[in-house]
Amino acid sequence: MPQGAFNHPLLVKLNEAARDLLGIGLCVVFPGKDGWNQSCPGGAAVRRPEFCRAIQSSKEGAKHCSMCHVLMSVAAASSGATEQRCHAGLSVIVMPVPDMGGDEVFTVLSTCLFTSRERKAAWKEAKSRGEKLGMDLTLLKKKFDEVPELDETQIKTAQTLMAIACEAVKEIKARILLQEELARSGDQARVKSIAGATVEQQLKEYGLTMAAQSKKGGTDKKKTPALIRVAEDLVSRRPDIPYSVAEIAAAARVTPNYFSALFRDHTGLTFSKFLGEKRIDAAKHLLGDLTLNIAEVAFRVGYDDAGYFTRRFRRSTGLSPREWRDKISK
Repeated sequence: MPQGAFNHPLLVKLNEAARDLLGIGLCVVFPGKDGWNQSCPGGAAVRRPEFCRAIQSSKEGAKHCSMCHVLMSVAAASSGATEQRCHAGLSVIVMPVPDMGGDEVFTVLSTCLFTSRERKAAWKEAKSRGEKLGMDLTLLKKKFDEVPELDETQIKTAQTLMAIACEAVKEIKARILLQEELARSGDQARVKSIAGATVEQQLKEYGLTMAAQSKKGGTDKKKTPALIRVAEDLVSRRPDIPYSVAEIAAAARVTPNYFSALFRDHTGLTFSKFLGEKRIDAAKHLLGDLTLNIAEVAFRVGYDDAGYFTRRFRRSTGLSPREWRDKISK
């Protein structure tokens, strides 16, 4: 689904209303050809609280924010949970787009917010995250205190606006599928005969559903749970993130034991072994860049200790990183 699709006037107006009424924005999370994407209606920038900017000022914090949004989306699509906590302790509303077909995950997220009844517990989580990131906790607390609070009425208003946005996303995708099919058919008489029908009726006229269309040109991935596919995709694309089973499980709203067992059942590997293999694969590629020293390669694939990276690389390949570089440079 092209990101330009989210410039639809209805989504833009809903985003503006959320900002004017509640001080939050909307963000659509969806799968794309090059991994997971996030798009704000109308191409507007997300106005995140200063607290979020502080967390994202560290490379590790920024990486975890992106991972957290995707995993919260999977959790919402699986359980229907709408109000969730992000990895840094802020409350987020996540609404799954209904009936997208197949097992695709599309969600609409709010920008971060707080509810007063959870503020103390939220700061405890935020403080813990700040300590792990090596942040100035006094400054972090100051920015935390500036984060807006929403009362129950405001939260319900946000959920209503987001539910409308979800329906709009569903309609936009249906129209894109229909336009593609009309372009392929070339049957103008048939096109005219159904021109006044709803998108859903037109799709049925062509014998289509979004579920069937989502499988076109690809394999049926239903056998692998969305959570596992997402975890594999995240690690494959960004092996440098300091993932942990506990954090992934928390973001996806499952227990660490459940995630570990599910991952092993569907991949044949433990999560740590899968992560290690992807990091070594990425390192092999980066070692071909002679402008990077071994320590830089180690850091780019998720190892802060170059010595530890060298030991892991040798255990996997039988060669040291330098020996591997010499081998591929000949």
